[in-house]
Order: sequence, then structure tokens, then C-alpha cells
Amino acid sequence: MSRSVVEANAAIGRIRAMPYGRARSEAAEREARRIESEGPDEARAYALTALVEALTWGDEYEKAFLPFTRLLRWWDAHPEQFDRYDQSVMFWEFGWIMSDLPQIPTVSRVQVEATLDDMERRFALANRGMERVWSSRLDWALLRGGDDVDQIFTTWLTMPPDEDDSCDACHEALHAEYLAWRGQLEPSIAILETAVASDRNCSREPAAMLTDLALAYLDQGRWQATEEILPKALAELKKAVSTSLSSAYARVFEIYGRAHRPDLALELLAERQKDLDTGTPYRRLNVSRRIVSGCAALMAVGLGSEPVALTGLAVSDVAQLHDWALAQAEDLTAQFDRRNGTTEQSQRLAAARLARPTPDRLEFRGLAQAVAEISAAAERAALDSSDEPGDNAQSIVSAADRPGQPPVGPDRRQAELAWSEERWADAAAAFQRAAELAQADGLLRLSGWDWAEAARCLRQADQPEAASLAYRQALSRLRAGDAPVEELSQVLVAWAPTVGPDGWADFVEETNTARGQLPPLVSEREDGPELDDVAGFGLTFKPIRRQLKARADLDDALARVLASWGGPDQRLTAIERARSATEVYRSVGATLDAAHTDWLLGRLTEAEGWDDQAEQGYKAALEGFKTGGQRQAEFCHRVATSWAELCQRSGHPERAQAILSADPHVDPEASDQED
Repeated sequence: MSRSVVEANAAIGRIRAMPYGRARSEAAEREARRIESEGPDEARAYALTALVEALTWGDEYEKAFLPFTRLLRWWDAHPEQFDRYDQSVMFWEFGWIMSDLPQIPTVSRVQVEATLDDMERRFALANRGMERVWSSRLDWALLRGGDDVDQIFTTWLTMPPDEDDSCDACHEALHAEYLAWRGQLEPSIAILETAVASDRNCSREPAAMLTDLALAYLDQGRWQATEEILPKALAELKKAVSTSLSSAYARVFEIYGRAHRPDLALELLAERQKDLDTGTPYRRLNVSRRIVSGCAALMAVGLGSEPVALTGLAVSDVAQLHDWALAQAEDLTAQFDRRNGTTEQSQRLAAARLARPTPDRLEFRGLAQAVAEISAAAERAALDSSDEPGDNAQSIVSAADRPGQPPVGPDRRQAELAWSEERWADAAAAFQRAAELAQADGLLRLSGWDWAEAARCLRQADQPEAASLAYRQALSRLRAGDAPVEELSQVLVAWAPTVGPDGWADFVEETNTARGQLPPLVSEREDGPELDDVAGFGLTFKPIRRQLKARADLDDALARVLASWGGPDQRLTAIERARSATEVYRSVGATLDAAHTDWLLGRLTEAEGWDDQAEQGYKAALEGFKTGGQRQAEFCHRVATSWAELCQRSGHPERAQAILSADPHVDPEASDQED
């Protein structure tokens, strides 16, 4: 008997939970072959995209082309077997393929350009945006050099980024790369600075952009700026989930070399020695070239005899490392220029050999401490979406986040002034006037956000019933304006804390309606979602992550409202929704959101008398809050106290004592005396 779709998807999900490497790739290949042979057909697209992912991220990029071809053939023959999720991943992976294909010199120029043409044709037939296609064309043009780079750049720049297929962080990085290639360093730096300040991010950004920025500052002679930006770059590199950051680390090596710091450069190279012989040939060329630059600069200041000790590499000092890297780079350069029919890579290598050191040694004082502090702070910021569930409503619908905002009118200015002065009623009235004017102008989404702002002010003014009514007005305008469900979820999450005994049923209906608008990204089962089906993709694909986050936010809000105002049946549903929310939060890396919901789950299951499940909830919440550092200490204390009280009541005083003893904010002896 053949497996069901849920069973097949679960098998793929288990493989996708494995670490990248040969074992995962082989398991993914076996599973894809089995599904192609035995079915179910509905799982084939997912199996093939999972195989392409395993091979690409597992550094078996050349092997990824064949299963991707199988995926395209299946799409051509049976597009009905691809849901929105399958399509999104397939077209996103096309970008991966077109990133790696030109980076293999044995792939002919004809084959690269034919694949680019096929990519453009398929995106057009699927009515998808063309920015991703032309970003691939520009990547290829910059690698190749030639007379058409400027024309391709101009065409690419006219393509509006697409919500599903474009990455705004990569867009800015590519823009800056082109400007630097043209020798326009100042505008390139401006693009990078703006992108970093705007918090543009993806699996490799802002890490790669920050290393570009540090090197650009060095090229400009801005030594202090280089020293200041490099710790941030290294902190982001440690957090980045991309497996293709070898070029970014190599830029750091060059910076250290040019800064007279063989100690830091060689320590980094020892940590990243795998970059010397893994990755695409073009990435290895980039690494070799940066080593040439860094070593050439060290040799220029008399540091060529500094000792080098690398596993399996027969070099003993910086000068020998330079010669080894130069030989590697010359061989790869010749291969690429021969394939490309240009001298682009030869010119880059010649420039690398002429890299000059800074006038004086750069100290990078406190680098290790700065990296540790920045990493911890950035991690907390990435995880911490709110101080308390529901309270994030105060920032969710801030004025700066309204889409398509026209010039600020007098009512909105009055509203924001009143808000800043904490005149909540005046601010609410002004936002309502702004909402009415926006609606009269046909700007329904903007009107919806202004109503949401008014609701936020009414909540601050301690008028929950009026706030709930304003949130309803916001939702009706946003729906009429075809706002995506991710925006609706933000308003619903903000509405939840104002819901009372008379309006909870309306809230539940509105939230379930919004939840139903989300694409079926996970398999719905009676006992909850099978989240292994999407684990990992939620971290990689930004549109999918937004949809998953919206699903979790809605489930969390539903759980809290049902638990507060519903009867016994609704409280059981609240437990189901909370369990779904915390699993989805974890699948997208929202650790602190998951911790808040685990805490809720612990309280709800304890109320039902399910002590074992309650302990699991409290334990998971405590572990999650601990990742947030000192900022989450109060929550750690409160969860630990609840857990210990449960253990004490259920006859496990020794476990309660251990929990309290592990909490630095609790005096166990004082707790015993109180008991």
C-alpha cells in the first residue's frame, strides 16, 4: 500500500531536519526516487525541492542540476501538482542554480546563457517578476566582464523587486557591487551604508555587505571606520545561515593582511581552511585572490617570514602561502577567462597582487570582546519580538510602517504630536480623521492602518471597547484594500489584548477568517500541523517565513483569547492553537516568541490538570527565555517560580528545590520559609 501525502511529506521533513552533508543528500535522493517511482505524486515537487536544497547547501552544487531538471520537467507535465509553496520554492531555487552554474568554468558560456534564457521564459510564463532573472544576468555579466555590463545593469535597475522572488538585501548588495566594479567607490559605500542602516537582511546579509563596507573603507583610507565596522561584520558572519560566505571571510583576511596583522589573518584562515578546497571554483578563486592580496601586503611590510601552520598544506610562512594561493588563482583565472572570452579575471588578479598595506598597523582593540557583545545583542534583538505577548501591539502598527504612505497631512501630524505627548484621546481622534480622509481618497490600506493607530491610542487611553471597534474598522479597510494576510495578522494581534467577554466571538471569527487565507504551507491533521514539512525553508525563504510567522501570531492570539473568555471546549482549542504556534515559531527561529507561547501552554495545561505537559511547557519556556540573556531574566524567574510551584504541589519538592536553586533571582531558603 502506497504512503499518504502526509506520510510522504513527514518522511521528507525528517530528512530536512538532518544536518547538511553527504548523509542528508543521499537520504533526500533515495526519498525523491521512491516518490517518483511509487508516489504519491502530490509529494514529488516537495521531494525534489528538498533534494536540490540538500545538494546546494551541502556543497554538492554540481549534483543539484539534475534533480532541478527533473523538477522542471515535472512542473511542465503536471503544474497542478505544485501548490503555492512548491512554486515559490522552485522559482527561488532557480536563482540558486543560476548563481552556481556560471561559477563552474567547465560549463560553457552557451549553456549558461541558454539557461538564463530558459529562466526568463519560465518566469514570464508563470507571470512572476523579472528582477530575479535580471539579477542573475547581472551576476553573470560582472563575472564575465565585457561591453554589455552597463546595459544589463540599466535593464536590471528598471525591474521592480518582486515580493516573492526578489531579495531586497541582495538587490542592494548587487547594486553596490556594480558601482564598485565601475570604480565608483563613494556611491557604492553610500548604497551599503543605507542598506545596513535599513536592516536589510537575508541568509547572507548584512554579513557580506558589512565585509564589503569594511574593505571599501580601507580602500578609501578610512582606517578608523574600518576598525569600527569590522567587529559588526564578524558578528553578523557568525549569525548568518548561508553556507556560501567564503568570499566574505576572505575579504576579512585581506583586511587583516593589509592592516599588518598576520596574527589575526592566519588565525582566521586556520578557522576557515575548508574554504581553500570547498565551494564552487569561482568562490575558491575569490578566496585565493584575497589571500594573495593579504599576503602581498604583509610581505610589503617585511612580514613575509611569519610562520604559517595549516593542516595538509605544505607552506611554512606567509611568502610561501602567497605563492601557493597565487598558483591556485592563476590556474582558475585562466580557466574562467578562457570560458568567458574576456580578461576580466586576469585584471582582478593583477589588481590583487598590487594590494597595498595601510601606513600603520591597525590595532582592532577589543575586537574579541566587541564581537561577543555585538553577537549577543544582535541575537537578542533578532529573537525578542515583544516583552510580553500582546504588548507588541504598541509597536506593530507604528506610523513608520504604513505601506505606500503619501506626504503626511495635518491630521496625521497632529496625531503623531499628540501621541508623542501621550495625549491618547486627542491622538485617537486625529488618526480617525486621517483615516476618513485616506478612505475618501481611495487609499483603503492607509485608512486601515490609521484606524489601527487610532485603536492603539484608545487602548493606551484605557478604552478597550472603543479600541476593539477601531480595530474592526481597520480590518474592514485593509480587507477592502486587498492587504495581504500578514498585515491583517498584525492588526489582529494588536486587537487581542483589548478583547472582552462581549466581543471575543467576533475576534475568533475574524482571526479564523484570516487564518484561512494563509496558503496550506503545512499539512493540517487532527492532532495539529506537521511542521517538519516546512522546517528550514521558513528560515531561507522570506515570503514563506512571513506567512509562517503570521500563522503562529494568529494561533497565539487565538489561544489567549479563547483561554481568557471561552468555555471548556474553547480552552481545549486554545491548547491546540498554542501548541501549533510554538512549533511554528521554532520553525522560523522565533525563539522568544516560542518561549512566551510555551509559558502560556504550561499555564493552560496545568489548569487542565495535565501536569506532565505543563512541566514540558514550563521547561521549554525557561530554555527559550534563557537565550535572551539578561533582558529576559524576569521572565525566567516567573516561569521558574510557576514550574517549581507545580512540582511542589504534585509532590516533587526536590525537583522544585532544584529549579529554584538554578534561578539566580530566587533565594531557595526564603522560598522554603514562605512555604
